[in-house]
Amino acid sequence: MITRIRPLFFLYVLPFFVLSFKVHPSIGIDAISPGQSISGYQTITSRGGRFELGFFRSGFEPRFPDDWHAGNHSHGCVRRTPLQCGKEVKDGFLVIANIRLPANSVSWTAQSSEECELACSKNCFCIAYTCDGECLIWREDLLNIQYLPFSDNLGRNLHLRPAMSELIAYRRINDTIVGAATEFIALIIILGLIIIWRCKRMKLSVALKATEDSLMLFKYSDLRTATKKFSEKLGEGGFGSVFKGTLPKTAVTAVKKLKCYRQGEKQFRAEVSTIGTIHHINLVRLRGFCAEGMKRFLVYDYMPNGSLEGHLFGKHSKILDWITRYQIALGTASGLAYLHEKCRDCIIYCDVKPENILLGNRYSPKISDFGLAKLIGRDFSCVLTTVKGTRDYLAPEWISGVAITPSADVFSY
Repeated sequence: MITRIRPLFFLYVLPFFVLSFKVHPSIGIDAISPGQSISGYQTITSRGGRFELGFFRSGFEPRFPDDWHAGNHSHGCVRRTPLQCGKEVKDGFLVIANIRLPANSVSWTAQSSEECELACSKNCFCIAYTCDGECLIWREDLLNIQYLPFSDNLGRNLHLRPAMSELIAYRRINDTIVGAATEFIALIIILGLIIIWRCKRMKLSVALKATEDSLMLFKYSDLRTATKKFSEKLGEGGFGSVFKGTLPKTAVTAVKKLKCYRQGEKQFRAEVSTIGTIHHINLVRLRGFCAEGMKRFLVYDYMPNGSLEGHLFGKHSKILDWITRYQIALGTASGLAYLHEKCRDCIIYCDVKPENILLGNRYSPKISDFGLAKLIGRDFSCVLTTVKGTRDYLAPEWISGVAITPSADVFSY
C-alpha cells in the first residue's frame, strides 16, 4: 500500500524529476495503485494538496507507454539505458536528500561510505545505496519512497545509480543551470553598481549645476595626456598633488589630483562652489574640473613663479625686493577683501599662509587652495566649531570657540 501523504507541507522534487502526471484530487492517493511498488524510481509528491506521480525523465520511460498515457500507471517505469558492468565502466550516483528509505534493503558489510559506494558499483544489480552508520543497498524496485520535510529526523540521503551516460547529461544540465544563475546574479550586481554610479553622478551634477556654465568639464584621459601621465609634479599638499600640464589650444595649466576620495570630495566641492563662481585678479583662476568615478581633479591657471613660501624660505630662491614684496602684500589683501566684502556671500578663506599665495607673471599674487573656505551669511551668526587652517597662522577665535568672522583671515594675514 502506498503511504498516504497529508498535504500539510510542500514536497520538493529534485531537478531530475521533471515530468509529472496530475491526479484529480477527489480520487486520492490510494486510488492511483493500491499495493503498488513505486517501481522505476517513481515518486509520490504533494504540492499544496494536489498530488502528482512523477518519474525520471532523463533516465527512465513508462514500461507500457500506451497504458501510461491512458491513465494506468501500475506498471511503473523502466530504464532507458541499461546499467553496464565491467572494469572499464564506472556508473555514478545521484543523491536524493531527506527521504524515507525503501523497506526492501539488503545490509552490506562496509566500514565507510566510500566502501559502501564501491560495493554497490561492483554489483550489477545494485540500483541504490545509503550509508548512515550502516551500509544498505537495494537490488530491486524501490518500494514506498516518501519525501520528508527537512525538519523530520527520519529523513536520509539515498544514492541512486543512473547509467553514466545519463549522469553526464544531468551534470551538463546542472552546470548549465548553475552557469546561467551565476551570470544572472552577476548581471544584477552590475546593474546595481551602474544605478549607484548614476545616482552619484546625478547628485554631483546637481551640486555643480550653478558652476557648469563657467567651468569646463575635463575627461580623465585628456588630463592624463596633458600631464604626460602625471610625470611633472609641481608640489604636494595635505589634500593632493599638483602637476604641470598643457591642454590643446590652451596655456600651461596646473592640475591638482585630490588624494582620499572622502576627504578629497569635500575639498573638491568646496573649491568648485567658491572659486568656481567668482573672479578676481588676485584669486587663482579655476578653469575646470574632472569627476569620473572615484577620481577628482581641479584645473587651474599655471603660476610660473611658484608660491610665496618658496621665495621666503627656500634656500636657492630669488630674494624679492621690497617693491615686489609690497605689491604681493597689497594684492593678497585685495583678494581677501574681495572675498569678505564684494561677493554675494561672505567667504572666509580660513587658511591664509605663504604656501597658498601663488605668484604669476611679474610676481602678481594669487590666492589659491580654497578647500577650507567657508561661505557664511552677512550677519556672521554661524559659529564654526571645527578648527580650520594651519596651526602657526590660526586666529584666537578658533581656540576660544566664538563666532568666526573675516577678522580670522586678517589675523592670519
